[in-house]
Amino acid sequence: MLVVAENDAEGTSVGRQRRSRIAGGARSKTIGVRVTPEERAEVERLAGERGMTPPELLLSAALTESIEGADQVAERRLVAAELMAVQRIIGRTADNMNQIAKKANTVHEVPSDFTAAVAEARTVWFRCEQVLEEFVELNRRAGA
Repeated sequence: MLVVAENDAEGTSVGRQRRSRIAGGARSKTIGVRVTPEERAEVERLAGERGMTPPELLLSAALTESIEGADQVAERRLVAAELMAVQRIIGRTADNMNQIAKKANTVHEVPSDFTAAVAEARTVWFRCEQVLEEFVELNRRAGA
């Protein structure tokens, strides 16, 4: 994450946070690009659709030689976010199953919500398979 810093009276930056561990060192150079209002609007629209900032979109497109490359980066980010969401759901589902098992072991009977918990676990399992298939497809298209 890069936060633009303000300078104090001595000209030193305050409140500055930098991305850590950028390959090749910190980014210290800039490239300016002049655009028409229409071009700017289009770049902002494309960046917004991909969940990126305009500079991220332009850099990604330039370094991957196409807007499609930027799309792949955006798609991978979406899939990664989906994988993290699935991970949280799996954790909650596992907690539910553990609670059901504890109750079943304590009172020696299967709780009434057991069928619903199993159905939820199956739904999570199938969603996990879908997300992994999306990830495999993204990698295949990217040539990875």
